[in-house]
Amino acid sequence: MQFHSLEKRRKIELFISTILGLIGVFLVLLKTSKYGAAMTPDGTLYISIARNLVSNGKYESFLNDPEPQFPPLFPLLLASLGFLGIDPYIGARFVNAIVFGLIVFLSRKIFSEFGKDSILDIVGQLFILFSIPLLFVSKYACTEPLFILLLTLFSIYFFKLIEAPKERKRKYILILSIISALCNLQRYIGIFVILVFGFQFLFIEKEYSVFRRIKIIFLFCLISLIPLSIWILRNLYITGTFLGARPPPRPFLSNVYQFINTVATWLISPDIIPFVKSLLPDVIKLVFLIGGFILIGILGSYLIFLDFQRNRENKIYLIKFYHIGLMMISYTSLLFYTALQFRFDIMNNRIVSPLYLYVIAIILIILKNFIYLIKSLLVFLSRRFNFFPKALKHNRIPLLFEKIIIIFMISILLIHPFFHNYESLIREMQKGAGGYTYYYFKESEIIKYVQNKEWDGKIYSNDPHLIYTCTTIIPYNLPYKDEDISEFKETIENEPKVYLIWFIKNYVSDNYIDLREIKQNFNLKIIKSFSDGNVCGTVYQFI
Repeated sequence: MQFHSLEKRRKIELFISTILGLIGVFLVLLKTSKYGAAMTPDGTLYISIARNLVSNGKYESFLNDPEPQFPPLFPLLLASLGFLGIDPYIGARFVNAIVFGLIVFLSRKIFSEFGKDSILDIVGQLFILFSIPLLFVSKYACTEPLFILLLTLFSIYFFKLIEAPKERKRKYILILSIISALCNLQRYIGIFVILVFGFQFLFIEKEYSVFRRIKIIFLFCLISLIPLSIWILRNLYITGTFLGARPPPRPFLSNVYQFINTVATWLISPDIIPFVKSLLPDVIKLVFLIGGFILIGILGSYLIFLDFQRNRENKIYLIKFYHIGLMMISYTSLLFYTALQFRFDIMNNRIVSPLYLYVIAIILIILKNFIYLIKSLLVFLSRRFNFFPKALKHNRIPLLFEKIIIIFMISILLIHPFFHNYESLIREMQKGAGGYTYYYFKESEIIKYVQNKEWDGKIYSNDPHLIYTCTTIIPYNLPYKDEDISEFKETIENEPKVYLIWFIKNYVSDNYIDLREIKQNFNLKIIKSFSDGNVCGTVYQFI
């Protein structure tokens, strides 16, 4: 009878997880329903590489660049859809929607590893479903959603490896090495999962001898790195660099502040933080600070207690917890290390989003242990002191108290993500998902002019990505700053007609020579100027 009850509960939980996953797919499709997936300069490169692979078999962007800065998995996936007759841009929208739904669905498998509490596991899925960073990256044609799904699968199969008997571990090691290889081909920073596996397997897996563990780690690294090594050799052969040229880094402290601010606004409104600080006296601030340290102390004490309980169940629990911590620490450390070496996007939701799942896992672990501690304390007091209500002895009040605590804390934590995403969804359905596919780009006068004009010569622009995204035209990019412009001059002289579309505000103009330098070296005739407020610019002809 108990077996049938347990089986029924599992089916209900699976059904709920499936529904939440499908809602996730639907949300992303709604967010991108106006014009399609949101686009950035990187997105235009992924899409154009995939289209070129389909049309001519070349791994090049629309700028005729082999793009060594980006690993190849995402463009290859979009190109595979292109071979099936689905345009890569349309495919990117549906791929990310399905991927986000799978992240929501599979996240429960991670949350359920840290205590048998179905309510909190479903709550964890709600955090993923309404997550600010994951919904943000899922609406873009970018690599992060699939990368996060691969990390989720990596953690799930790592937990399976821990629990598997010795004779079945090889299968999971092979699966993990393949997932690791895909992580590296999706984003270069994916190499951090190799560090996590190597550290944990070497120091925690005691069923093998040290020599055997080192041998397995070596084979794991070999399988994980062979595809990436081939790709890096390709880059070296074509471009003379391993991962392409990179701009100098930003100041380190600015990255730190942005990172902290981004993580804080996942659960707390950025408008509330300074407001609350101004209202709360120093004493209450101190109470909150002490309360936070107490919660961390409770979690630490509980983990130490488990460490002393030398049974298999507690040992596995600790290894899983260490895995979550290592994934967070390794990713963050490698992220800041690369930020010291060269410049990439600021520490925004896109860059930091792979941490979100693990942050929620830590929050749920703290909640589960805190609630269990309070409930145990109430039961203990009821048995020691007769003046406590009899209901305590039957766990009625502790169970009720547990539910009240869960509802209260979760409601507080979900308020900001829910309303933030609700407002974003309404705006995106009306005006577009964002980036180059926002309404003031798609409906601007200059873009309509560029789209409808019959061009009889080459077109250059200081934002070719915008033109490529919003029109059917493939422009050329201007020379980069500090680049020899002699080849560009030769093109201008030999072509019968050459045009320049110059946008006043754009994403990438800082990379190219500026308009002042162009006017110093060339004669320009104004064809038409646009100043419609949002997208201002001028169409010139070289004469």
